[in-house]
Amino acid sequence: CADQLVLTEHPDGFLLLMPEPKWQSFAAQFAAAGQGSQWLKRIILGGACPVQLDSAKRFLLPAELRAAAGLDKQVLLLGVGEYFELWNPEDYAAQRSRQRAARLAEAAAQEPSLQMSLQEVRW
Repeated sequence: CADQLVLTEHPDGFLLLMPEPKWQSFAAQFAAAGQGSQWLKRIILGGACPVQLDSAKRFLLPAELRAAAGLDKQVLLLGVGEYFELWNPEDYAAQRSRQRAARLAEAAAQEPSLQMSLQEVRW
């Protein structure tokens, strides 16, 4: 059914939402991973929950998954290729800021001439 989706927790603090066929492929690959990733399997595969869209193309977020991602009144929905990420907007902004700073520092370390330029620019 085209309206069947799967929702699960991601260890980075957001929820993954994907169509059932994509989930089947993802879950099979993930399940084949080595024993070192057992806790990740428990979180991602064990916490997966099917969701059904209603006639208005809406769905309910299970309370346990909402709590795991810190979702309350607002949810940031990001389309990422073949799946969606559901974030607490404040968590996403903080993560984006950290990632931006880390990437800038990495670029500056690899290219000394950028260090001076980056010092002049304030994000």
